[in-house]
Amino acid sequence: MAVLVVVSLSVNVYLASQNSTLNSEKSAYTAKVDMVATLAEAQTSTDSELQRIGESLIYASKQLSTSGISGSQANEILNALASNSTYIINAATENLDNAIVAAAPADWSYIIGRNVGEQTHLNPNPHGEITPVMTPLVPVQSDMMANIMAAPVFDGDRELIGYISVIFDPARLLNDTISAALAGTSYTTTVMQVDGLMIYDTDQLQQYKNMFTDPAYANYTQLILLGRHVSQYSSGYGTYQFTIDAASPIIINKECYWTTVSAYGQQWRIALQHSIS
Repeated sequence: MAVLVVVSLSVNVYLASQNSTLNSEKSAYTAKVDMVATLAEAQTSTDSELQRIGESLIYASKQLSTSGISGSQANEILNALASNSTYIINAATENLDNAIVAAAPADWSYIIGRNVGEQTHLNPNPHGEITPVMTPLVPVQSDMMANIMAAPVFDGDRELIGYISVIFDPARLLNDTISAALAGTSYTTTVMQVDGLMIYDTDQLQQYKNMFTDPAYANYTQLILLGRHVSQYSSGYGTYQFTIDAASPIIINKECYWTTVSAYGQQWRIALQHSIS
């Protein structure tokens, strides 16, 4: 009888252990499916907003081929372009001398006359489709970081007459698209250029820092190693750990899934993080 009890207890312990393992595996699988789905939603929403800005820019470029790049009609076109996305800060046209000749909204008219430098990144081929290009994150004013998207403008004879560009706020765009995807979850997000510059982060204090060069990250070796892996590959999974600070014995473990939004010559890595035990 005692042997039967021992055997019975052993079986129960074994079954409990197996159930615990299966439940743990099921929980991990569920978390993976949810994180991947959330990441896909954030990617799709972000790509949609960038495409909307790019398509609006193409449409405005075609309109300017008839109106010209300055004057009242050009101003109307630029105002319509600037109002087409809540993330556009301003819209402007530049002549072949790279000087701004029109700008909207009206409170940006003070930039008219400024030289923006040679537009070497644009394709001036008049026989192909108009294709916008996007810059990396750049300082557009002393207190403002933004992306610039630009396209060539041709006249009715397909002669290049200038350029049209918009400045838009990527952090605001990403906050809207990603916050909607993360609603109801405990995930955090980082959006990074492939050079390590973080253009968006759930923790706003990390925004606009470069993971690879900022001294604040020097001691986070596992995070930097994962960041370089994220930079090299368009999608994937990884884990890392870190302590809250040098004096803390508490170790934080996190897992990370990432994917890429590719738009007009730029790649943004969207990384979703989650604490694991």
